[in-house]
Amino acid sequence: QEGAVATLEELEREGASEARRAQAAEVALAAHTSAGSPSEDKARSTYERYLRDRLADHPATAGVFKLNAPVDTGGPRPWVVDFLSRELKLAVEIDGYHHFGGRERFRLDRRKDLDLQRAGYWVYRIHWEDLLPRLEEILQTLNTLIDARRRELAGRER
Repeated sequence: QEGAVATLEELEREGASEARRAQAAEVALAAHTSAGSPSEDKARSTYERYLRDRLADHPATAGVFKLNAPVDTGGPRPWVVDFLSRELKLAVEIDGYHHFGGRERFRLDRRKDLDLQRAGYWVYRIHWEDLLPRLEEILQTLNTLIDARRRELAGRER
């Protein structure tokens, strides 16, 4: 909670738009109450909407990821990935409070990771409480992953 307050204060000092500050406050409130609201825009939570908008604002990630995209890894059914780049074979998952609710959910997430990795995807998991206080770190990690994948793909094309 303290990290979220500090982030909101920082956004205000930086002169972030009212819309961005309001969205960050909504994420902070959802994190504090462990709630998220569904949306008609494919986002399944406040956290997904927040990260979707931050990825769209960030030059290195704008247009790279699709929200809640299905991936067929050869299993009985496709997996739905929170943020997916088919081109770069990157999967980004936000782990909310329900991801830690029991052994079965934990096993399902590990199975998903394994299936995605077998299909050649790198999986980056983000804890929902880190979205506000560690956003810059998250974006930097994504920059690194995107750069590494692009270099890898460029090497294969030679």
